[in-house]
Amino acid sequence: MNFIKKIIENLKDPKKKSITLLVIYIIFFIIVFALINSRDSVDYNNDYSKEENETSTIKALSYDYIYRIYDNENIVEIKGTYKDNINSFVYKGINYIKKNNIVYLDSVPTEIDFDVDKYKYDVIELLLENSDSQTTYKESKKVVYNINLSKYFELVNENNNCYNIDCNIISIPITIEKDEYSDSVLIDLSNYYEYKYNIELNYSI
Repeated sequence: MNFIKKIIENLKDPKKKSITLLVIYIIFFIIVFALINSRDSVDYNNDYSKEENETSTIKALSYDYIYRIYDNENIVEIKGTYKDNINSFVYKGINYIKKNNIVYLDSVPTEIDFDVDKYKYDVIELLLENSDSQTTYKESKKVVYNINLSKYFELVNENNNCYNIDCNIISIPITIEKDEYSDSVLIDLSNYYEYKYNIELNYSI
C-alpha cells in the first residue's frame, strides 16, 4: 500500500511524474514478456513430448508386416496389419483377426498352427536389445546382431528344443536393414536346424 501511495504522490508531482511513468512502463513490459515466455515454454514442451511419444510408439502400435519363413524348400508367408492391439492377417489365403490372444475367423474363435504374434515388432526390438554383439556395415546400411540361441527361444516364447546340442554355444545372426519407412529383418536359424531355415520379416509404417 505504501508503494502504491508513493507512486500516486509522484504522479502528482510534475518533477517526478515522467520518471515514475517510465518506471511503471518498464515494470509492465517486464511482466508481459515474462508471461509470454512462460506460455511459449510450456507449449513447446507439451508439443515436444507429444511428438516424441508418437515417434517412439508408432511402430509398436501401428504397422504393416510380411513374414516369410524359408524352411528348406518350403516357404510360408503371412501378411498383416498390427494396429491398436489388433492383428489382422492373411495366412494360407484365409483372413484372420487376433485380439486379446484369441484368433477369430469370421468372428468365430479358431486355432491356427502359427503364432502370428511371435515376431511382433516389439519382440524383434527385445531380441536386438538382448543381443551379445553387433556388426555395422556402413556402406550397405546393414547391422548384424548375434544372439544366443537359448536366449532367442526364451524371448520369442518358443520351447527350447536343444535336446542333443548345447543351445548356449550356438549364435543366431539377425540382420537388420532400415530406411525411412520400413525395417527389414532376417533371422538365420540354419545353425540350429543344420539346413537352410530363414525367417524374413518386413515392417512398414
